[in-house]
Amino acid sequence: MNLQEKQRAAYHEAGHITIAYLRAPNKEISKTTLSSPESHGGLTWITDKEKISARDKFTLLAEIKISLAGYAAEKMRFATTSDNVDKEFELATNIAHNMAWRWGMGRSGYIGNFETKDTRWVSGLIHQELDKDSQDIIEAALNEVKDVLRKNWKIVEVFAERLVEKNELSSTEIEAFFNQNGLKRPSVDELLREPEKKHEDSIGWDDVIGMEEVKIEAKEIVKLIKDRAEVQKIGGKILKGLLMLGPPGCGKTYLATAMANEAGLPFLARAGSEFVEMYVGVGASRIRRLFMEAKELAQEKGGCIIFIDEIDAVAAKRRAESGSGGQTEYNQTLNQLLVEMDGLKEKDAEYNVVVIGATNMYTDFLDSAILRPGRFDRIISISLPGLEERAEIFEYYLKKIKYDKESIKVDRLARLAVQNSPADIANMVREAALLAVRRKKEVVTMKEIDEARERIVLGLKRKCRYSPQEKESTAYHEAGHVVVTYLAVPFKDVFKASIIPRGGSGGVTWAPEKEEIIFHDKNNLLAKIKLFLGGFVAEKIKYGVTSDGVGSDFEQATSIVYKMVWRFGMGKSEYIGDFMSSVFRNRYPPGFSHDLDNDANLIMKECLKETEDLLRKNWDVLEDVAKKLIEKEELDYDEIEAIFKAHGKARV
Repeated sequence: MNLQEKQRAAYHEAGHITIAYLRAPNKEISKTTLSSPESHGGLTWITDKEKISARDKFTLLAEIKISLAGYAAEKMRFATTSDNVDKEFELATNIAHNMAWRWGMGRSGYIGNFETKDTRWVSGLIHQELDKDSQDIIEAALNEVKDVLRKNWKIVEVFAERLVEKNELSSTEIEAFFNQNGLKRPSVDELLREPEKKHEDSIGWDDVIGMEEVKIEAKEIVKLIKDRAEVQKIGGKILKGLLMLGPPGCGKTYLATAMANEAGLPFLARAGSEFVEMYVGVGASRIRRLFMEAKELAQEKGGCIIFIDEIDAVAAKRRAESGSGGQTEYNQTLNQLLVEMDGLKEKDAEYNVVVIGATNMYTDFLDSAILRPGRFDRIISISLPGLEERAEIFEYYLKKIKYDKESIKVDRLARLAVQNSPADIANMVREAALLAVRRKKEVVTMKEIDEARERIVLGLKRKCRYSPQEKESTAYHEAGHVVVTYLAVPFKDVFKASIIPRGGSGGVTWAPEKEEIIFHDKNNLLAKIKLFLGGFVAEKIKYGVTSDGVGSDFEQATSIVYKMVWRFGMGKSEYIGDFMSSVFRNRYPPGFSHDLDNDANLIMKECLKETEDLLRKNWDVLEDVAKKLIEKEELDYDEIEAIFKAHGKARV
């Protein structure tokens, strides 16, 4: 062999030795050599320490890991592999195949020998699931091999160097080498009791920011999972299901991961969409496979947490078949999930498996069967963070970067980020850091934070050439929004006005709420309508005609108006009730819809008149804002504030 071939063979055998020593304590490593006539490269003699009449799952998996170790070490060192893995792959594939097809060790839970002549009747679906089981076994083994090799890579490298140098190592030399590096060979019991590794960079309670009340509930649940024996002593039932409700990005997955880490249990994360298929039986078999894996891990590690994100994809209300077969498959998948969760409840003494579901939908959307006690025993609502919580989240993520503490004030950032989720805030800080790197700055300043926030909220700026008339028209439109917001919408702040195109709009006025408002009263809703009409009215006063740039404004204003009349009982005709609900569909008395439509139109006209009066009365301010926008193209909070103060105008 030339030097390159020798090095490749040395790393290959070093992989086998390391995995055999650290993951197969029932194996004996006799010798390893790079000059074996029995192979193209090297060879390591690995045999059973004593005669084994029947191999259990642990022993079979150890053989698969040893077989894959040479391939993994080669790939990690050289990024490519050689044909020297042929026999090793054959051995690993045969063992994994037999485990699934013949010995009932697959995750799908199918029991029996499916390779006998009498199993020709078995459906193709079961064959697919068994093939998936065998591939899953190989993938899981390979992932563990890679983890062990990464953790002990320095040892692998030194082993390979010694092999290249000496060409052969005896069992005594191998054992001495591990001992010199402080590595003791684990026993079978130690490997089985090995604590579950942390997930997602060891996320713990300290990393869960902005949801203190929810965290208290989560801590209690983790305590129940860990102290299951104490609960059973007094005759209590073990918690089996937890459902998290909340908007996107509010930390549901993050919290579930922290719970698994704090409990020290295996964590199986799946998305609800993974179980949804058109073909009947596929989704149900995947559910069975997931719970089978969880039960095995629970027996090995003392418990397991299953996390199903976007569970509404598999747990929405069941319906009758529409004719394509898809609904039957969906119902069957949900039924299987219900059965499995019931199975956990009935076998408390045997399994410690907890199912955590997360969804952005309301509970009304979910099937009532999955919400009953015994399945999802607890429901936790996670809302967007408040002012103090946003400040904590900003502090947490800012600690991860270098930033200018003089220009960046956390309290101001928290006030600016009303209605932002933890994911939004994390993205904002991450985007600001990228901008700083792009500008070759050593620290992130408030300028990068502001620009990152604008990119996320308003969208990227587009290069677009306005005609002078279009630029002026856009400026007056946005000026109308600014004046109405400043003088008639006290619960919003005007942070920026821009006539630079972003996304699909020609200009934008950014006016977030000053603080969280849970319920908007009639005055607030009317103020919002006037805000949306401000651009239309400004164009009409200035030019006598308007443009199609009001489309989005009208859509939002109309939506509010119709909800006020049809849902919130705020119309002049004083009809009370939610007439948009399905309860009233096609059951309205004559003239009923006409009255409500008239109420909506009346509110819109009144708001239009009040907006026009306001803008005509303050036209000099609007002209000033428009001219400054034409000149600068963008105005920030301080510049807008200065214009109104120059005209002696104060906020309401």
